[in-house]
Amino acid sequence: PHIKPDITHVIFDLDGTLVDSEERYFELQKHCLRKYGKEFGIDQKRAVLGVTTEVEIRTIIDHYNLHNVVTPNAYRAVCFLL
Repeated sequence: PHIKPDITHVIFDLDGTLVDSEERYFELQKHCLRKYGKEFGIDQKRAVLGVTTEVEIRTIIDHYNLHNVVTPNAYRAVCFLL
């Protein structure tokens, strides 16, 4: 016999559908990168739109040449757990 699950609805939250968090992340990155003497601009924002946090962190570390300054885990701890 075919058993139906109890799930009757599913909500997909594509970025900006329910909550537009992009501006918050933009301000967060600007604040965080100032700690390393860097400026986060609109071009860098565009480069990380829609990617996972891991890809975003690696992209930022690469772009700003922070490899010898901060590890991805340390950047996450400092910048995403404010």
